[in-house]
Amino acid sequence: MSPTGLDRARVAELIVTRAGGRWRGSGYRVTTEAVLTASHVLEDAESVQVRFEPDLPGEWSTTGISWWVDPASDLAVISIAARPYERLSPALFGRISERATSLQVQAVGFPLWKLREDRASAPGSAQRPTRYRDAHHAIGSVATLSNRSEEHTSELQSHHD
Repeated sequence: MSPTGLDRARVAELIVTRAGGRWRGSGYRVTTEAVLTASHVLEDAESVQVRFEPDLPGEWSTTGISWWVDPASDLAVISIAARPYERLSPALFGRISERATSLQVQAVGFPLWKLREDRASAPGSAQRPTRYRDAHHAIGSVATLSNRSEEHTSELQSHHD
């Protein structure tokens, strides 16, 4: 993460194929060849399609080569092929300490409630409507002493401007 916030070009929409169908999730490209996500997103995954800038002019996608999951921490990393001539600095991370404070945070995802139909496909036209999931960018804070009994969780307090 840059000092000024999330880098939109690193936000990934994940399309995960499982025996029961296709599922979607979110991730963040932390290096040229790695996308960080939650392990529950990759549960029973058979294949993973990783899309960057989804449904935008700069969209590009790649297939996950392999992935590592740790259900205990709900973390996972997807390996992707590096793009030729691309230079990407590793994302920076912080650690939440035991000190009582409020941290400013941001998160981006593609939740089911953001499922949309393309407005360009007018009713009655020969073209079928295109369905897509739009991004949700949450901005808020995390109080570091919240959820102390429930291990490995944080509570996001959303800030609405």
